[in-house]
Amino acid sequence: MRPNQKQIRKTFVYLLMVTLPGLFATGVLAEEKGATAFQPDAETEIWVLAGQSNMVGCGKRTKEFEPDPRIWLFNMDNSWIPAVPPIHRIFESVAPVHRHIFWETDQMSEEDFLKRGATSKRSPLGGIGPGFFFAKHLLESIDSKVGLVASAHGGTTMKQWDPSLKTKGDDSLYGATLDRVERVGGNIAGILWYQGESEGMEPDSIPTYEENFLRLIDSFREDTGIEDLPFILVQIGRWAVGNDPRGPSWESAREIQRLMPHQRKNVFMTSAIDLPLDDQIHLSMAGHERLGARLAEIALSNVYGKEDHASPIDLVGATVENSESIRPLIHVKFEGVNGRLNSLGRPTGFEIRSMNGERAVPQPYAIEFDPENPSMLLLRLGKPLPLPAQLIYGPGLDPYVNIVDEKDMPIPAFTCMIDGK
Repeated sequence: MRPNQKQIRKTFVYLLMVTLPGLFATGVLAEEKGATAFQPDAETEIWVLAGQSNMVGCGKRTKEFEPDPRIWLFNMDNSWIPAVPPIHRIFESVAPVHRHIFWETDQMSEEDFLKRGATSKRSPLGGIGPGFFFAKHLLESIDSKVGLVASAHGGTTMKQWDPSLKTKGDDSLYGATLDRVERVGGNIAGILWYQGESEGMEPDSIPTYEENFLRLIDSFREDTGIEDLPFILVQIGRWAVGNDPRGPSWESAREIQRLMPHQRKNVFMTSAIDLPLDDQIHLSMAGHERLGARLAEIALSNVYGKEDHASPIDLVGATVENSESIRPLIHVKFEGVNGRLNSLGRPTGFEIRSMNGERAVPQPYAIEFDPENPSMLLLRLGKPLPLPAQLIYGPGLDPYVNIVDEKDMPIPAFTCMIDGK
């Protein structure tokens, strides 16, 4: 039986309720040791963490973390505490939307939710996501304090994040996030967003995903009063479920995410498609550490204007040379590459399809880095290539991709037409 959204949510809840308490049993909160109360000032860089479970974080902790006096968490009970993972302590939330989502999807009673909240106060429940690593990497290059506003919830859809639900106040995800932004003073530096797996699992939601995503970005900007509020999103990664017919919807969700920066200014994207997992769908701690650094690099370059930091990579296009010959050559060009493209091991991850979506013949037998252009890949074919055709990087639910630049920025998953030269 294929995993569905409910099964994924149950996995997420199980990790929170059963597996992770033991992992965090020694993670005593700094505020429980008598930490000084914190209030952000005008110099504090406050970032909102929003989306679904990979922003919440289900990575298993494999090492201990000490509080950093420069990094603070606006906890889900609306108090500032030192930012020691887990960053998202869902069961401590005072916004009713979080316990109501558990009730609706997993039949967890409010009493059970509150019991787990009390447990979490003693020994925090939750996994590791990208937020803590984002802040640590950010502070390697800026002299400030960072505040993290935890606002994500596992398994949630864009429909559940609908801005029109703000009339329900903190009984909606969007309304609760706005409330928390107001509570921290409203002067946020930006939003980190990781969501879309739920849409990939439900093909019927894909036709409205782009429109709903754009409305969310526009609404956050309007309702915060920050016209060009930076919005850094993550292109969804892998779902290791074997043979499943939802590969096309997963690819469509990724492509919609890739194109978001083309439709709104101050929107940036990086990918998680090449990062390791701890289960079928959730990034491991090592994956989140790399993702957090990627998000911070984008913020340093594009929000803080720091030189010598990374920019996101995007596709320019793909053209084929001598398509009717026995040795066609596809040139795939990118922009935003930091240094040169490279890979650990043989570069891979491409697939050619006909316009009706069928896997075409030929497929690349070699992928090479262009020695004359550090932002170009060369795909060599062994037979003529009928045009028109499509080129896909990161096909399906669980592809293996491994191409990054010198600052560990990945090339994004994409679907594009192959043009003739």
